[in-house]
Amino acid sequence: MKRNSAYFLLECLVVLLTAGCAQVRSVSGGELDTAPPVVLSSPHLMTNWSGSSFDIEFDEYVQVNNPRQQLLVSPPLNQVQVNATPKGIRVSWNDTLRANTTYVFNFGDCIADIHENNILSNYVCAFSTGAQLDSCSTMGLAKIAEKDSLASNIRIIVHENDSAYRLKGVTPLYMGRTNEQGAFAIPYMRPGQYVLSAVGDVNNNARWDEGEMMSLPMKIHLPDTNAALLFLSTPLSRSQTGVSYRNTNGIYISAKVPHHLYLTASTTNQNDTLHAVRDLDSLYWDMRGTKGDEVYFQYSNGITDTLSINNKLSERFPVITHAPSRIGISDSLCLFSPLPLDSVNGSALVVMNDTLEVPSRTKIRDRQFISIQADWKAGEKYSILGQRGCFNAAGLASDSIQFTVEVLSDKTSGGIRVQLDSCMTQADTPLILQVVSKNGRVVKAQTLHRLHTVDVPQLEMGDYRILLIYDEDRNGAFTPCNPNTSQQAERVVAYGQGIQIRPNWTTTITWQGCR
Repeated sequence: MKRNSAYFLLECLVVLLTAGCAQVRSVSGGELDTAPPVVLSSPHLMTNWSGSSFDIEFDEYVQVNNPRQQLLVSPPLNQVQVNATPKGIRVSWNDTLRANTTYVFNFGDCIADIHENNILSNYVCAFSTGAQLDSCSTMGLAKIAEKDSLASNIRIIVHENDSAYRLKGVTPLYMGRTNEQGAFAIPYMRPGQYVLSAVGDVNNNARWDEGEMMSLPMKIHLPDTNAALLFLSTPLSRSQTGVSYRNTNGIYISAKVPHHLYLTASTTNQNDTLHAVRDLDSLYWDMRGTKGDEVYFQYSNGITDTLSINNKLSERFPVITHAPSRIGISDSLCLFSPLPLDSVNGSALVVMNDTLEVPSRTKIRDRQFISIQADWKAGEKYSILGQRGCFNAAGLASDSIQFTVEVLSDKTSGGIRVQLDSCMTQADTPLILQVVSKNGRVVKAQTLHRLHTVDVPQLEMGDYRILLIYDEDRNGAFTPCNPNTSQQAERVVAYGQGIQIRPNWTTTITWQGCR
């Protein structure tokens, strides 16, 4: 019995080891599968179609990713659902199909295989409820006007006419989406006249809403219109969104105000007339000497505001710094005071290089803008220290200030010389030349007055783009489209290629041609 028990235990051990060896494991080696799923069957190109669902079969198991964002159905259907089935998907909806209509399902990037997530990009399934499929199409390119760059993942909407486009409750008749190169194509359309537009559609409701990018609508006629070029921009706010007030201890009121909103009036409930000073995207009102406890504001778009104020005055006010972390050797530092300044206490404001004080010059411009200039040395770091009271305004003392800047050197900076064709600067429209960093920040801007050669020195090493803005309204900035007046966005032209700034080197570019 003992011997049999020993054999029995040995046999069990062998069985367990064999079972372990027989476990299913992934096969190692071999080429990685990079091919997307292949469609084996679908209702694509079928006619006289009816029903409320259809199936698509693939050569492998697939997954469905984010169909609500990816799937575009033209004309739109209500409550469309996409669900995975064994080696396929089922598309269903709760709506009635129109007679003699071609329906197009563009799946975007929502279909992928299960194992390697290989995407079947922009697969289209089209069928007709009538005897034939519509065969017209429209295509084009969408660009972001302000950057003169390609606009990817932008929704293209097509309405039957201008009235349908402008009515919020009307869904588009056809829809598409731009690819990474900004290109789009909408196939299987019926011949006729349409209104075409591009929208950012952040909230995925197939229409433009305030705060989103858009292009002004353009009329197309199929099959005559071959291609469309759409320029997107974000229209200026029609409401007073973004304006937030701050009453700082009764000394002044500040507000973030979009640059397109102009103040037309501001007064207190005791008829004190107030004057505002703009600094970048902010307005400042000096509240000293006012008697009222409420202020009324009115802006150029007709919006009015009322603000309760605090009449208890503080003894200090802040000075706002606009200095970047790095400056050129010939640059000045810029500060701003919300109150009109009376004097500068030079001994209370010092520029330090390590432990050594550096001679500096401080000037007040227009009573509220302060520039600090010193004999900067390339590659050095400087601390700007201002004691409390270094600036004075009607007996009030400024808060203390402290910040640090580094001066660019030949080892850390270079320059650009732009030579423009004479025809680009002969027009009456002023030009604004912008140098834009890789992350989209405008690092230098200069208005050109019939200049053919422009030097932009002391740029940090890195990659930049050069833009020319045709400043038609002469406001010194880019102006987007206006859907109310059908005014197009100002034209912006980008130099054809990026520019790399190398240390101790001026890159010269010749910009030829007038577009």
